[in-house]
Amino acid sequence: MQDVKRSLLAPAGDQPVRARGPDVHLVPLHAAIASVRDAGFSAAQVRPSDLAFLQYTGGTTGVSKGACLTHRNVLVSALQMQSWLRLNLEIQNFELVTPPLYHIFPLGMALMALVSGGHNRLVMNPRDIKALCAELRRAPFDVLIGVNTMFNGMVNMPELSSVDFSRCGMVIGAGASIQAAVARKWEAVGGPPITEPYGLTETSPSATLNPPGCNGTIGVPVPSTDVLIVEDAGDPVVQGTPGELLIKGPQVFAGYWKREEETRKAFTSDGWFRTGDVVTMDAQGLMTIVDRKKDMVLVSGFNVYPNEIEGVVALHPDVLECACVGVPDERSGDAPHLFVVRRSPGLQEDQIESHCRKLLAPYKVPRHITLLEALPKSTVGKILRKELRAPAMMA
Repeated sequence: MQDVKRSLLAPAGDQPVRARGPDVHLVPLHAAIASVRDAGFSAAQVRPSDLAFLQYTGGTTGVSKGACLTHRNVLVSALQMQSWLRLNLEIQNFELVTPPLYHIFPLGMALMALVSGGHNRLVMNPRDIKALCAELRRAPFDVLIGVNTMFNGMVNMPELSSVDFSRCGMVIGAGASIQAAVARKWEAVGGPPITEPYGLTETSPSATLNPPGCNGTIGVPVPSTDVLIVEDAGDPVVQGTPGELLIKGPQVFAGYWKREEETRKAFTSDGWFRTGDVVTMDAQGLMTIVDRKKDMVLVSGFNVYPNEIEGVVALHPDVLECACVGVPDERSGDAPHLFVVRRSPGLQEDQIESHCRKLLAPYKVPRHITLLEALPKSTVGKILRKELRAPAMMA
């Protein structure tokens, strides 16, 4: 055992590697495992219903909660994603470039890669766009995972033009809806089309998946998963009508850690998980995210969704990033408040308003527009709307 403890694991193939010190030698992984095979270790007794991860939600709109993910949840989710990738990629020995694993989708994909024999390349800080581009340029890869703000930042970097995408069979946009303007810019600078899935911390994360290169919708449910779109009263909506997405499946979490009331609110009486996301479904069964239910703005009795406003504003060539929240208004009850990071320093609030009036119904045009140097974001780059609602931001 002493020799094994002082050894380093060698690469696959048993190829000789020069030792890294007089008292250190390299051994293959299988040899290290064989040397402790008779050491008397006993396997842990794990049931499918046992807790595997206490994964905290992103907290982009409210307080972060610990989602209890069981071994069954995590394993099923990995198999669901694996079945999807098998339709589109040769998944033996593929290389996956992923953001940090404290976000559920990179974690789930990394576990799926391990199950499939893939190779994970971890990006420690996806908000450092230069470092991210350097990692992509270091060696070819097969799958890239990112969020909308990451792709938007990369299209402005000259280093992106020297990234080798020749082996890349899948670029996955997760965590938030991919804006149409960002998807177009990404492809215009040579990036492969972004494929948009959908999932949550509470679904470990598998929920819905798209055909390769498809974005703008979130696709259809993953295997062994049922979905239902309902109105506020809980009744199913007419096809094409927005409603809250409910999910049932073996990947749905067991509840929130020490938050019994929150857990109770998260499920219907007959066991459907309430996602809190408003979606529509077309005749083909493809679903489209409208917005988070709690982010909807009620303007004079009309439903206004910030995602729609943000998508329109992002089309302006002088806008780098934007985000919209609802604020109290004496005349209309609520009003949209837009925050913009400019690409061009000459862009003014009245020009943004004029752009919105051309493409939005009058009641959807932002009542307030604030120019910022940067938007508040999580560590993986998701925009934190809850911070934009703070009184200091509204001043």
